[in-house]
Amino acid sequence: MKKILLMSVIALSLVGASGCSNNSNSTNNSSAKSSKTTQKKHWDKKKDQKLAKEIYKYSKKKSQTYTKYDGKKISIG
Repeated sequence: MKKILLMSVIALSLVGASGCSNNSNSTNNSSAKSSKTTQKKHWDKKKDQKLAKEIYKYSKKKSQTYTKYDGKKISIG
């Protein structure tokens, strides 16, 4: 009886382990598919202009100047 119980536990653990490995492969495939999709741009010209306006107002309020870097050039405002 103990042998049957032990064999059942071993068989179930092997089935469970093989199920986990298949699941990880399908997860990897789905993540690879999602990475191929194009990403939306979160920053645009309108947002950039709004930020510049707020920085300008803040700099006047604090009597300070700030430097803006857009990834290509530096502008002082």
